[in-house]
Amino acid sequence: PWRFFQGTVRARTTTETYAKDSFENLLFSICRFREVTGGYPRQITIVSFTYKQTRFEHIHAPTLHWPKDRFVFLGVDPPSKTGFRLEEASKREQEHGTKPFLEDPYSCNSALLLLREKPRRQRDPFFRKPPYEMTCPEMKELLEWCGPDLFPKDKLPWNYQEEPIPPIENQTKSESLTNRSKEEINPTQK
Repeated sequence: PWRFFQGTVRARTTTETYAKDSFENLLFSICRFREVTGGYPRQITIVSFTYKQTRFEHIHAPTLHWPKDRFVFLGVDPPSKTGFRLEEASKREQEHGTKPFLEDPYSCNSALLLLREKPRRQRDPFFRKPPYEMTCPEMKELLEWCGPDLFPKDKLPWNYQEEPIPPIENQTKSESLTNRSKEEINPTQK
């Protein structure tokens, strides 16, 4: 499975096309990584607008019990000359992004998230069902979990995965360690 990381960036690039919100972006990207590589990522890097950092670092990653030391958020914002207003976006994020996930971290039952259901359905007009219950069967229970309690940490497959990452052929040990960042997932925000 690790030969996926050899070769060009194009050969190592894949997408996750089923997610309809930020929580699904993270969860489904972990499943997609497992489908492609046969294992779970060691490191996750999210690249998104700066105002979404709290949602990912303090709600989504902890909801999945993802270790803090293996999670990186890189905030990137358009320049203000494009009309983007970080302060306004941050205020909207608090009310419509962060608050609903605080109330309902698995995005199943919150009234605010249900109000967003129509736009979420518009992201999937063909009502496709994600295949991850079949392709990541060890995550089936998590994929169906709606809380209100957090999913049990001891049932998560990435909490017991401790096998070493083999080095990529024709590299020194230090180059191999440096290239571990290439084993990150970078879900696109919806």
